[in-house]
Amino acid sequence: MCAPGGDRPAPIGLSPAFGDDPAKQIQWSAFLKWASLTEVPHSLSEVVKELEEFLRHDSVSGLIRVVQDGLKRVDEVPFRTGV
Repeated sequence: MCAPGGDRPAPIGLSPAFGDDPAKQIQWSAFLKWASLTEVPHSLSEVVKELEEFLRHDSVSGLIRVVQDGLKRVDEVPFRTGV
């Protein structure tokens, strides 16, 4: 799986292995209980899948590319001091 909007690997947190990790599922369940969240999926693998699908959507991928391009341009601007 590649990162949305690019050809770099996706973050580990969007991988099926992360969502299926029993230790991560325990952490997710504890977070849901601590935060008193009831309107969210209780399965971490379902959350990871939904996030990955959302980030793959064309409009979101396009937005990610725009932000990445903007950040590249900012990096190319010489840093000025004393302004």
